[in-house]
Amino acid sequence: MLGSLASGRDLELSVMMVGDETMRRLNLEYLGRNEPTDVMAFPQAAPEEIGNYAPGAGQPELLGDIVICVPTARQQARERGEPLIRELELLAAHGLLHLFGYGDSTPDEKRVMYAMESKLLGRRTARTSDRRIIR
Repeated sequence: MLGSLASGRDLELSVMMVGDETMRRLNLEYLGRNEPTDVMAFPQAAPEEIGNYAPGAGQPELLGDIVICVPTARQQARERGEPLIRELELLAAHGLLHLFGYGDSTPDEKRVMYAMESKLLGRRTARTSDRRIIR
């Protein structure tokens, strides 16, 4: 998944799987929303700086952190009758795209984000509003 975005660079990121309470606290602290969400991304650099960082010799560029809420992912997968692993893959792709500077605040940004998710995952992901349908 990362290879198609990395452009030959060595990159490092972390993925954390958390419960509802941890995600609720993060969502409240960083986005002002007092509820869990499915995925959050914390880039190491501003989007315009990605690729301009020169790590030490032999060291990867630090991309950032992706946090996935497993109970929320499980519920979303159950609602669609999909395996949990497919939802986790989709959320990881979504978080990764945020680390590379893709947004989803506007309808146009969402269209681009969703198309990139499909490309990264090698499968079609159709959406209705913020609900994903994976095919």
